Amino acid sequence: MKYLLILLLIFISNYSKGVGPENSAISSNLTIIEGKVIDENTGEGLPGVEVKLLGSEKVIYTDFDGNFSIVGIVPGSYSLSADYISYKRKIITDVKPVTGSSNYTIKLRMIDKSAPQSRLSQAPKA
Repeated sequence: MKYLLILLLIFISNYSKGVGPENSAISSNLTIIEGKVIDENTGEGLPGVEVKLLGSEKVIYTDFDGNFSIVGIVPGSYSLSADYISYKRKIITDVKPVTGSSNYTIKLRMIDKSAPQSRLSQAPKA
């Protein structure tokens, strides 16, 4: 019983110090991709833009000023996708975060609503 109590105390003390995969030597190589999504014409930050790290399950949304941050990225080559209602989706390729932090500005262009609609979106009149 005494040994079980000692093992339990050791486990709790190691757990509280953060021993685990998120604090291992491997995690010291992880990077951060951060940046801002802005309107191409006005330069203002866009809130609520969906930013995806393509090829992974990482999806985040920009804050009120258009800022985003994706943490825990293994260095490599990626693509980012930015999608926002009434704006054309933009994909940034060849994103290569380095150890530490990489900063990107993504400019989105508003969809031109005055352009003619395709035939598929026009309902036939009876």
